[in-house]
Amino acid sequence: MACVELAGSGDEPGSMDDNVIETGKELARVLKGRLVVFHAFDPMTAIGHAATWAVKPELLPGDALRRKLRDAQSDVLDRFAGRHGLPADQRLLKSGSVRSTLPGTVTELHATVTILGAVGGRDDRNGRGRIGSTAESVMDHIAGDLLVLQPGS
Repeated sequence: MACVELAGSGDEPGSMDDNVIETGKELARVLKGRLVVFHAFDPMTAIGHAATWAVKPELLPGDALRRKLRDAQSDVLDRFAGRHGLPADQRLLKSGSVRSTLPGTVTELHATVTILGAVGGRDDRNGRGRIGSTAESVMDHIAGDLLVLQPGS
């Protein structure tokens, strides 16, 4: 399973998400497996943003807004996965944070390898490298192997 963020990846080739997908495709080929691309989005962030910018007090159409957000995320995922030649049955969109949806999805799909992109850095306190907060938060909760790609890898 290849986990992509899609925020900011747009149509720029060479993005972290592109690297995650291409690595996943190669692993699936070598291991004779099936690649599934996974994207999670948190609609509450967008709903909160909409509420913050409301000019006058009004009831936000929560269900309609959630559907609109899901449709928009689905379109982005479809364009991205289509660009990489992945058919619809190999695309998985979940509503919720990666931290809350990824571990259960890995178990549900019986994924043996999960690939994440991460932007980590140096921890100034002890000089050790970090792999990224999302990867660190899910690594103990994922069954199977976790491959974390960082920029330049």
